[in-house]
Amino acid sequence: MYFKGKKTGRVAAIIKATVDSGCTTTLMIPETEIFMTNTCESSITVGGFEGNKRVKGSKRGDMCMRFVLQDGLIADQTYSHTVNTVRGLNKNLFSVSTMIHKEKYSFYISGITGSESCGKKVCTAG
Repeated sequence: MYFKGKKTGRVAAIIKATVDSGCTTTLMIPETEIFMTNTCESSITVGGFEGNKRVKGSKRGDMCMRFVLQDGLIADQTYSHTVNTVRGLNKNLFSVSTMIHKEKYSFYISGITGSESCGKKVCTAG
């Protein structure tokens, strides 16, 4: 996915995120805060990546993004997504929970190992 800079509106960065079906909110590393708008202090606490320790979120805000498609092209449609940043997070975790259950998006997931497909599934809200 790539993000627009909040000041210029131009493409600012391509950022990788792991799609995490277990996350109820998208969690990003603090370095991505420069791409956020409508920011405030985050009220979440997160566990599961620092042993038994729970970590408080840093900021909450919106990111305007587009997704990089399988062929490397960037999708035309923008998507505004509310995210939280968390200090100490190892990688960005993109939650599809809200997109599937509240916004009724469908996802096509393809797992690829080397050049072989290892499964394809269409996921929709039930």
